[in-house]
Amino acid sequence: MPGFPKLRSQTMQCALAPRAAVACTASRVAANGSASAAHFTARYDGRKYPVTGAPEMDNVVLRRSGHAVIAIFSKGARPIFGYRIEPSAGGRHLTIHSIDPLTYRPLYSIVRYDRVP
Repeated sequence: MPGFPKLRSQTMQCALAPRAAVACTASRVAANGSASAAHFTARYDGRKYPVTGAPEMDNVVLRRSGHAVIAIFSKGARPIFGYRIEPSAGGRHLTIHSIDPLTYRPLYSIVRYDRVP
């Protein structure tokens, strides 16, 4: 995607935050070796919340869809990418599907995170 850094690696940590919110930090290492971290704290209420540390985006909207969460990231008013985030039944895995940010149709990537004990 234009404007998005090519990544060597990325890790993500999310935790419950006060007032029914979730706080997430994505730490990444670009292909050139530079490191950065993006962060947001948001509720699942469909409102825009700021994203810091990632120049390609500046806000996120979270919504629940059954057991899944829909996350749409934007730069200003322009949606740039989205994810459907689904926990496994036992909570051991988290699967993230890329989706079109306007139609919510599945796109090309699927990432699975395993809970670290």
